[in-house]
Amino acid sequence: MHADLKPIADAGRFRLARDESNDAERFKGEELPWLLQIPCQRGHIYKHSDELLAVYVTTQPRAMKLEALEGVIAHDAFAEGEGIYLFRPELIEKVAGIMKAKRKRRMSEEQRQRLIENTRRYRFQAQGNAAGSQITAQISTLV
Repeated sequence: MHADLKPIADAGRFRLARDESNDAERFKGEELPWLLQIPCQRGHIYKHSDELLAVYVTTQPRAMKLEALEGVIAHDAFAEGEGIYLFRPELIEKVAGIMKAKRKRRMSEEQRQRLIENTRRYRFQAQGNAAGSQITAQISTLV
């Protein structure tokens, strides 16, 4: 399996975010795969190479759970549980579960209809042509 984050996130319904360096002038308008990441509760998952994904973890309990998972390799461990771990894309569900990856919000058709009904009275209501013509008249006097 190729370690491209976009199809992996779509298949697992994970939320995708861009790294803050994506806002740099030289990257404007470009879709660069190494700047995508899946945000998690205590870190994020990102592309490390063509074959591997990496996870940055900020807490020791989660780091210990990742170390116990077969197929996850400690790449760079820092003090106080922070670290970077490498894994193959096939383990994305297990790693995402440990890291509590943020998922895309999904709404059923029933939930959607209930939301439409509950917010109907708060929608914008057009005033008709009378209000529009009054505004047009006020603008024409300014010009």
